[in-house]
Amino acid sequence: MRDQLDRLRGLTRIPAHRVQIVPAHKTNNLVASPFGLLSFREGGDVVHVDGFPRGYVLAEPGDVAVAQDAYDLLKTMAAPLDESAQLIDSISKDCYS
Repeated sequence: MRDQLDRLRGLTRIPAHRVQIVPAHKTNNLVASPFGLLSFREGGDVVHVDGFPRGYVLAEPGDVAVAQDAYDLLKTMAAPLDESAQLIDSISKDCYS
């Protein structure tokens, strides 16, 4: 986990990346599995949902809209960029100092 924390902390220093942590005390009941929203130059947006033994893709506009709403909610629940970086530092210090 130390390497993962170091990698995340490194990403916080690169302007093209936005690392935001959702604090443990906040919950989002819309998100049951990890997912990614994918946009393409041609065609509509889709959602990739991670799963075992394989993930799956949702392309129905209603499903994409629900995923976009869930993502927007996650962003509002997440700590700001600077606080997220400090949280990573704090966890790293607590676990590895």
